[in-house]
Amino acid sequence: MNKEEFESGYAQRSGVTVEWLHKHGRYGAPCNCGEAGCEGWAMLYSEDEQECNTINEFESLQRLYDLGIIKPF
Repeated sequence: MNKEEFESGYAQRSGVTVEWLHKHGRYGAPCNCGEAGCEGWAMLYSEDEQECNTINEFESLQRLYDLGIIKPF
């Protein structure tokens, strides 16, 4: 699966478009967490294509975004 396929599937499951995701600062990034069911991609709140190494790292970024501590680039 590539980034475009991941973002398209994520958007479809969320009932939005890929354009909507990007407009709201959400982008697919490679994920090597190794968790069962991981498709090798995570949805992050940044244009930076940083690698998400663990689910905990991703969840920490999510909490910081939700608290307004970090903003999408």
